[in-house]
Amino acid sequence: MIDTEISNLFKVAKSRGIKPIDVLEALENNGRQIYLSIKEELLGLMVFEGIKENDDPSTFSVKKNVYPITPESRVELWEALDRGEEQADLNIRISWESSPNKIKDHWIVRVSVDLPSMLAIDYQDYCFLPQSLKTVSDPILPGSQTKSTVVQKKVSTSKATGRKGKTNPELHKI
Repeated sequence: MIDTEISNLFKVAKSRGIKPIDVLEALENNGRQIYLSIKEELLGLMVFEGIKENDDPSTFSVKKNVYPITPESRVELWEALDRGEEQADLNIRISWESSPNKIKDHWIVRVSVDLPSMLAIDYQDYCFLPQSLKTVSDPILPGSQTKSTVVQKKVSTSKATGRKGKTNPELHKI
């Protein structure tokens, strides 16, 4: 994923007037990914599925890139956000491919992250988020605060029926 295709989860939540945990829930409910945007190389620990925790863990150098969080770590992330924490240890998936055999797989690496600066979402996932809770001014009634206004408008029926001179009130949403 290209860096320009992602947005900081905390900034998106703030711009919509919602909590970061609400963004996480909306994306999770719609089967969307949550990402970590790694801005500079950091060390993580390899996680081997199905194997008990090793006494001598293997370290892995995580390069600057954007990585998806594993499903198990989404639960850990939700719990950390629910407690108001800004630091967490999360698992990410790092894809790899062997050149001669074209075998594709992924590693699971556990990294310590700063949630406000590293959590990211795909800009295409904005459509799954709740709309802004901020109210907008009504363009017809100065000073009134509403999310939408219904206005009655007379429209000539000659366009619809071919009869001239008749009017038909229709409701239009502004």
